[in-house]
Amino acid sequence: MVSGSLSRTQRGFGRSACALSGLCTTMLSAFLLLSGCRSFNEGTYRGTFTNRMIEFRSGSAYITEGGSTQAVAYEVADDKVVLKMSYMSVALQRMPDGSLAGMGETLIKVDGPSQH
Repeated sequence: MVSGSLSRTQRGFGRSACALSGLCTTMLSAFLLLSGCRSFNEGTYRGTFTNRMIEFRSGSAYITEGGSTQAVAYEVADDKVVLKMSYMSVALQRMPDGSLAGMGETLIKVDGPSQH
């Protein structure tokens, strides 16, 4: 038994180091996720073929088309933004130039923080 040959202090230190390592990894992951999301989500995007506008602010996406605006929840997953509408979900692909592709068109950034 390996743990039997270690002192109580050594065993305790091993558990503490593992717990600290796990906590640091979790905090770093959360920071990277949140920092990546914030730079992407804020701002307004305009459709290139329609009058559709999508504004990402305060944790919601506000979709405006045809004179009406609908607030929806969204999730960020890798290079996609998934709009969670009550009747369906729509995935928008983030393109290398910072635009979004989906909903039958390209949506370009018209204001808000830089994409990079």
